[in-house]
Amino acid sequence: MNQTEKPIRWWPLAIIVTLTILAVVFIWMSEPSQRQQQVLKTVEALFISFLFILLWLLFFSRLRWKIRIISLAVIGMMAVLSVALFRVRGFSGDLVPILEWRWTQRSPAESVPTALGKTDETSWLSPHDYPQFLGPQRNATVRGIKLVRDWSKHPPRLLWRQPIGEGWSAFAVVGDSAITQAQYGEWEQVVCYDLKSGEVKWRHRDHDRYESALAGVGPRATPTIVKDRVYILGGTGILNCLDLGSGEQIWSEDILYDNNAEINPW
Repeated sequence: MNQTEKPIRWWPLAIIVTLTILAVVFIWMSEPSQRQQQVLKTVEALFISFLFILLWLLFFSRLRWKIRIISLAVIGMMAVLSVALFRVRGFSGDLVPILEWRWTQRSPAESVPTALGKTDETSWLSPHDYPQFLGPQRNATVRGIKLVRDWSKHPPRLLWRQPIGEGWSAFAVVGDSAITQAQYGEWEQVVCYDLKSGEVKWRHRDHDRYESALAGVGPRATPTIVKDRVYILGGTGILNCLDLGSGEQIWSEDILYDNNAEINPW
């Protein structure tokens, strides 16, 4: 080393790495919160740390400029190579990116998930049934129906209208039964309507109420229909299995009590 050269300044890098480790440990060991928030805060901490390491490398490390430029080039090449080799297929429920090789071919079965199994297991469905959230293939698609595009000349005709309670549940439809759930005062209700007339075919009631200052009142989940059974998850964790024809309760479980859990904020 030339006598005029100053020694490499490693202590700022050590401080950055140490503080990053402590920050990540604090995020995951502090008061329990939503895992999504913990993941986002971890990514934020790592990104800030990366920026500080770049600043250290370029301006405070005392490395030779040739080494600084080569290091920066290597980092850039790694970033470009990562983008070229990988793509984000989606995110897990905790907002962790799911990576796959860019040349991976996606088959139709992978791109259109189904929660009701294979075709032979759904033979009881008609082409226009919508038995679960986002439809039979979970892709929010109804095939074989064409809508008139010019509603000014051919407006849709109102068939029926019904007042409903509060909540965020969509409809599940099989045959002439359209089923949803909503909050009516202190009662959480599952209601089956006749698809053609709008008349109430049956109701099931539970004396439960979910209320959030952020998202309002009422249950969140959409019913799932499998053959002659209707499965409903209420906002307070009550899981019911009902008879499709009559609404009679077949069984009921409190999934929060059974698992010693609390209501998820979402």
